[in-house]
Amino acid sequence: MANNTNKSSIALLLQLLVIFAACALVTTFLSSLISTLCISRGIDTKTNMIFLKSMQTFLELGIFMIPALIFSYKNSQSINNYWAFKQKQSGMTIISVIVLFFVAMPLVSWLVNINESVRFPESMQTLENVLKSIQDSATEMTDKFLNVSTIGGILVNIFVMAIVPAVSEELFFRGCIQKTLTDKMRNKFLAIIISAFIFSAAHFEFYGLLPRFILGIILGYVFYYTGNILMSMLLHFINNSIAVIAGYIQFHLNNGVEPETMLTTPSTWMIVSSVVLTVALLIILGRNRKQEDFISPTS
Repeated sequence: MANNTNKSSIALLLQLLVIFAACALVTTFLSSLISTLCISRGIDTKTNMIFLKSMQTFLELGIFMIPALIFSYKNSQSINNYWAFKQKQSGMTIISVIVLFFVAMPLVSWLVNINESVRFPESMQTLENVLKSIQDSATEMTDKFLNVSTIGGILVNIFVMAIVPAVSEELFFRGCIQKTLTDKMRNKFLAIIISAFIFSAAHFEFYGLLPRFILGIILGYVFYYTGNILMSMLLHFINNSIAVIAGYIQFHLNNGVEPETMLTTPSTWMIVSSVVLTVALLIILGRNRKQEDFISPTS
């Protein structure tokens, strides 16, 4: 069994970066090859939803999940031990994680509004236009994905947009990056902050950077305090599933409700309450942690 106790966090992260880069290159090459073959068969790869959702799943797995699995196996040869899949969680812990999402919603909604209201100085107008263009493209693609009107369409979206990202991204960002940092750094809070920032920045959406960063911190603490990657996956899954349901309400029920306006700007007391309750629930999860090295890999 591999032993990484003598390796620094920088060495391990560089190892992860190399694995990530190799997998990303192979995945990108294969996705381009598949796209070319599909185009040769008369498939419109820009509008065909089956193709787009299949490729989205393929990219998520190839860029995030596979590197995470390779990295964890290389450094422990026991995936169950590395991420504590077998670590049992009490019913109260699971309920706390579920409730945590809903109490944090007003805070996240407020941060979304703040982030979207950011305006650059005139001298940086070109950069702002580029960032808005990237954001608009991402929003357009998301709207295409969410535009379903059947139960089957909802289930496909939940798989593509909730289950796959929740599993693959949590394994990579929390299970590999954060775990490496928290195992090697004395300041666990700083380790969680760094991994949350990387998680947010990796989505390449400036106008979602702040709320995704805070969500990354919450996910990070859930993983750190529970010691089980399944708990942060659960929270991530709930967050993404809500977006899928919102999309169904918008496009199928046709009530004129845009997903981004379903969570209206919360009042001050709601924001304060959200912060207090979110912190309180994280403290509760922290008290349930039995020992400091709860999430350390078993040698």
